[in-house]
This record gives sequence, structure tokens and C-alpha cells, in this order.
Amino acid sequence: MKKFIKILAVLIVIAVVLLGVAALALKLMFPLAKLKVMAQEYVAQNYNRDIDFSDVSLNLIGVKIKSFKLSDEGGFEAGNFISADSAVVKVELMPLFKKQIKISTIGFDGVEINVIKNADGKFNFDNLIPASADEVSPQPEQDQLSSAPLAMDLTAKDIYIKNSDVTYKDLQNGMEFSVEDVNFTVDDFDYNNPFSFELSFNTSVNTGNIKITPVKILAKGIVNIAGMELEKASAEITDFAVEYKGFRINMTGGISNLQMPDLSLKGEISGIDSELAAEFVSGDIPSFALPVINLEAKASADLENSKAEVSKFDISLGKSYIKNTAAVDFSKPEISYAESTSLNVNLSEVSDISKELLAAFKLKGSVTGDIKAVSAGSDKPLVTGSVVLKDIGAAAMGKILSSLNGEIKINSLDDIKTNTIKGVFDGSDFKTSLAYKNNKKMAVDFMFNMDKFTLEDIDFDELLASAEGGEKGETVSSDKAATSSGASDLQMAPMDVKADIIIKRVENNVFSTDNLTFKADVKDLDLTMIKASGTVYFASSDGEIRDLDKLINSSVFLKVALTTVKIAQKALKATQIISGADINTDSVSYKSIVGDYRLGGGKATINKSDLNSDLATINTSGSINFVTQQLDMTVKVGLGKNASGSADIKVGGSIEDPSFKLDVVSTVSSLLGSDRKETAKQAVDNVKNTVKDVTSGIKNLFKKK
Repeated sequence: MKKFIKILAVLIVIAVVLLGVAALALKLMFPLAKLKVMAQEYVAQNYNRDIDFSDVSLNLIGVKIKSFKLSDEGGFEAGNFISADSAVVKVELMPLFKKQIKISTIGFDGVEINVIKNADGKFNFDNLIPASADEVSPQPEQDQLSSAPLAMDLTAKDIYIKNSDVTYKDLQNGMEFSVEDVNFTVDDFDYNNPFSFELSFNTSVNTGNIKITPVKILAKGIVNIAGMELEKASAEITDFAVEYKGFRINMTGGISNLQMPDLSLKGEISGIDSELAAEFVSGDIPSFALPVINLEAKASADLENSKAEVSKFDISLGKSYIKNTAAVDFSKPEISYAESTSLNVNLSEVSDISKELLAAFKLKGSVTGDIKAVSAGSDKPLVTGSVVLKDIGAAAMGKILSSLNGEIKINSLDDIKTNTIKGVFDGSDFKTSLAYKNNKKMAVDFMFNMDKFTLEDIDFDELLASAEGGEKGETVSSDKAATSSGASDLQMAPMDVKADIIIKRVENNVFSTDNLTFKADVKDLDLTMIKASGTVYFASSDGEIRDLDKLINSSVFLKVALTTVKIAQKALKATQIISGADINTDSVSYKSIVGDYRLGGGKATINKSDLNSDLATINTSGSINFVTQQLDMTVKVGLGKNASGSADIKVGGSIEDPSFKLDVVSTVSSLLGSDRKETAKQAVDNVKNTVKDVTSGIKNLFKKK
């Protein structure tokens, strides 16, 4: 190796002497005018371009060219591809005899480069690049250069690029990009030792939809290429800044050991607000302003073994933060990783970000968590961890949520559950829990217990329109909803559901009641309920249903629980034809209501469906076939809550078009009893009179509001 260096030094000295002789001969043989003509003819013949320069000087210590221009293909009329006010390279002669290369100056001033991508996808520099062979024959091993670093003594006192611009135009997509006012300096460059640099420029982007101009970028630092010994090479960024109007990024950091890189960065981002966002997003944007974002990162890589580790990646905004670590293995075609995240979100700070948008919600409390993610081959990653809700508070629709505390456990993305979450809503204590699993089929286990739930302003019209894909104000009847199985299948995949809901008092604009209990244990539940199997139980007392259709359509569970009431409602309306009673059926008032249903085999079997009031008692039995939509039910209607007899109505037909028929035999038996002795005519007259009494008595049970 030493011998090679000696030979190289001798060759350099010889080259310098020859260069001096050649420079003198060239100057004598080719004066500037002749040299310019030769250059112009060569460029025109080989590249169909024009070239021009005002002066060229070549001597023993370097070369200098002034006012250089190279046109686009077609000549200067097509525009300039590259131009420069001046370019200079100066070398100190005497150090060459000491086996040293000392450059006093490498400089470019006023460089302008214009890159254009034409509408046909070709660039304006394509004809400057010689065509390359599809395949390059590998050189014999002995002819290849060694990968070992080359030892040399190379320094440069002054390296600079000043007042230079680069523009790029994409005529295919209408995009423009420019880098302007480029100023780059290197002081005391040394091939073997650290040297400093400074870079600054402005950049602009115009995509047609987005225009950003100008973005100011500044970078300062110290670089050590260490004679190309990568394990010793390093770079330190003492100042890196990006500025666009009020937006700013400030960073410091460095990288060492390029063989096994170690990276560290630290800085902050400021000025992210609605004014900045408005330049990238169309439409009205609520006023917001993020606090200063602090960032810190540390990472290392083992390039030989294709592995990397992020030991720190932290982002913080005031009291809120996200902290990350990760390990990545990219040695195989399928990248594997293990990632860990800790978070703390202060909701009061979130509210302060956009007072215009969030102040009304009065957010309080914090959300903290620790989450881990590990790659699992082609499957989705294994995610585990927990999220803690602490003293959460919020306001909406005139109601206040406060003191919400609980924990969410994540065993995987398909297995998430909570502990008992407790809080206060509108002054009423509540507790709830939720478990979710998705092992080929979704399973949900939900518990909710509350003293009082009041939402007077629930917009059921909007809720139903959203559920059925209609417009607000378009009410979908319970019959139509029950038969729209095709649309329903698309809206809800079958799932297993367990529910245990107890609310002591419910009040809203459609439904009010005391002691509401709802329990369900159903498998394969969807909106059609065709494959569903299990049990549903519903009970409440001292209630009023103000719009039965809307309430039934608001939930698949309420559809199961209250469809029998809907059928009974229709049956009662049919009885007024017999009795002549005027019964309107838009609302229901009751002392108690109980529904106990078993789902299976494509139907709902009514174990018990009782509605009681001081005016009447309605008992419904039978079944609803969800496959055929057929009804096989009996509705027993008695006067008073302790009626000794009842009018029995047989219900058939379909959910959409039910049929009703008075069961005279059952009604007679119920009204007369086995020990009554009356003629058939007396019995029928008695039934008719009793039905009149019953239907007259219940006309206030189902009444129009």
C-alpha cells in the first residue's frame, strides 16, 4: 500500500508538470476565440445545443471560466439548461511535491439549472446522458477497486456555491419546484479531519392546488469523513431550521459511525395553526393553534446484519406526550418489528388547542396508556397494553359528564375489554363495562347501570335516517324495516351479544319509564335476526312510549323487545271495527311491561309479553318467523290490570300485512268460565258487549298525541 502511495505521488507530480506544459501549449495553439468555436461546433453536432462563455483561463494552479451557458436542446431559443456567472478551481502547486493536495478554492457563483419534464415524460437533459448497455459484464475480481479507504492528504481552503438556483417544471402534472438563493460554504475542508459547513436556500412548490413560497432552510454543522473510514466518520448538525411564515422547525443532532450508524436528533416545531392549515385544506377551518411540539430521537443501525433500533422517539406538547421505542429486523423479505408506546394526553390542553371548536365541550382529565406492538408475519400485528381514563370530564347537548374513571385492557386488536368504568352523567352516577372479541366472528359483552338517563333532545329522525340510509325526516316504518333484510345484512355483520342494562329512570322525547331492565344473550345476531339464537328480556314500569315506530327502529334489540307490542297495537285497532270503539295508536302508556323472548330456528318465540295499565292488560303469546315474516300469535286483552276475562285475538299474516280474527270460543271460555250456563245467543251477546267494554276502556291506553 505504501508503495502504491509513493507511485501515486510521483504520478501526481508528473501530471502537474505535464498539465503546465499542456496549458501553455493549449493557450498558444487554441486562443479563446478558436476554443469557443470548437466547443460550440462540438456541442451543436453531438447534442443539438448551444454553448457560450466569455472567458476561460487555464494555468498551473487551476482553471476559471466566466459567463458559461448551455442551452436546452434546440438552442438558446429553447431556453437555458445550465448557466453560471463563474466557476473556479485553484490548486496550490508546491504541496504536490510533498505528496499533499491542497486546493485553495473550488467555487461556483450564480449557477442556474433548469430541469424540465416534458408532456411526453422526457427530461430536457436526456440527450446529454449516453445510452447504457442493458447488462454490464462484471470485471475480473483482480481489476476491481479495493473497498479499503484510500489514504491521502487532501485539503481545500475554500469551497463555495453562491447565489445559485435550481428549478424543476413537470409539464405532465403541472407542478413546479424551485430551490433558490443557494449558498453553500465549506471552510478548511480536510479529507482526514473535521471541517465546518453552512448551507442556506429558499424553496417553493406549486402543484396547482397548493402553493408554498418561500420556505427558508438553513443548516450548519461539522463533518468528519475520516479518510473514508466509515466507522470513524461523523456529522454534527449544530443548527437546522425550516421557516415558512409563522411555522418553524429547529433541530440539532448528529450521526456517527457510518458503518453502524448512531443517530440523535433534538428539536421543536412551532407555528402549526389554522392559518397554516388553510393553505393546504380547502373549506372553512376552525381556529386552532398547537403549542410548541418538542421532539427527541435516538436510533442506531447494524447495516451488516440488517437491523435497527429506535431507543427513543419522544413527542411532547406541554403536559401531553407520546414516547416510543422500537426494534426492526429487515434481514428477511418480511420485515419484523417490536414497538412500545407510552402516552399521556391532557384533555384540558387539547381543549385549549382550539377554543373555537372545543371550548364548549369543557374537556378535562387525562388519558394515559402503554401499548406494545409486535409483528406477526402476514397477519395483523399483536397489539397489547392498557389505556387509563382518569377524571374525564366533558359537556355536550346541555349535559355534563364528570369523574369518568376506568381502564381499557388490550389483549389484542381482537380482544379488548374494560374494567368497571364509573362516572357521573348529568348528575347521575353510572357504571359500565364492555368486552369485545373478534375471533372469526365479533362478540360483545356490555354492561350499563345508571340511576337516571335523560336526553330530551335525541333526534330520532336523524338517527333512523342514518341507520337506514335515508334522509332526515323520512320515517321508516317498523314493517318496512323488518322486511329490508338485504340492506340490513350489509349494515351489520352477525355477532354474539351479551347485554345487561339497568336504568332506574329514562327520559327522552320518544320514551320515558322507570326501572328499565334489558338483558340479552344472543348469538349470530344481525338486523334480520334470521340466524340469531338466544334470549332477550325487557322490563320497565310506569312508562310511556310516545312514538312506537321510532323506538322500535332505533335498535335491533328494541325491535325484538317491542315488535309484539306493535302487533298488539295493530290487533287493538282491528278490534275497534268489531266494537266500534275509536282507538288511536301513536303512543302507549303503561304501569308495567315485560317481554321474554327466545330466538332460534329463524323465529322469535314469545315466552312472555305482558303490558299492564290501570285501563287494560295485554298478554301476547306465539311466535314471529323472521324467515317467512309470518305471524302466529294470540293477543289477550282484558279490562283493568287484574282482568278476570279477556278478548282473545288471533294474529296471522305477515309482519308487513298482519291479519286479525276474534277467537270467539276462547273469549267465551275466558269470560263465562266452565260453570256458566247460558244459551249460545246469550254468550255471543255477552262477548260483544264485553269487547265493547274492553275496547272502550283501552282507547286511552293507545292514544294519539
